Amino acid sequence: MGRGRHERSDDPYRQPPEVAAGVDVDSPNSARMYDYYLGGAANFAVDREAAEAGLVAMLYARHYAQANRSFLGRAVTHLCRRGIDQFLDLGSGVPTVGNVHDIAGRHNPRARVAYVDHEPVAVAHAHRMLADYDHVTIT
Repeated sequence: MGRGRHERSDDPYRQPPEVAAGVDVDSPNSARMYDYYLGGAANFAVDREAAEAGLVAMLYARHYAQANRSFLGRAVTHLCRRGIDQFLDLGSGVPTVGNVHDIAGRHNPRARVAYVDHEPVAVAHAHRMLADYDHVTIT
């Protein structure tokens, strides 16, 4: 049986991304750039360079990403407090700081979370990070 939801031996958000076969790691990817803006490690040099270049064009991109993640946290917390215990995160991207399962798990360790994304690096990294978590799936 897998580890409990919050019993980690290390910080999964600081692990480098897993490269799935056929995944382009030479071109920047918006999901990995978003992870970089949030302070995660599931990104590559090409993503970090593009994200930094993006800040030149859109000075507050990092702030927008962090504000978006903060809203997600408030929304999940609000729903948990009202008894919601099942969550579907469509277009979840790379699991990074402040994910639905972390927030929901703080309120209800039995909360179920399904992450869905089509980006191969996001899905591969999520499978590795979430393999030992009960009540969490990624497709």
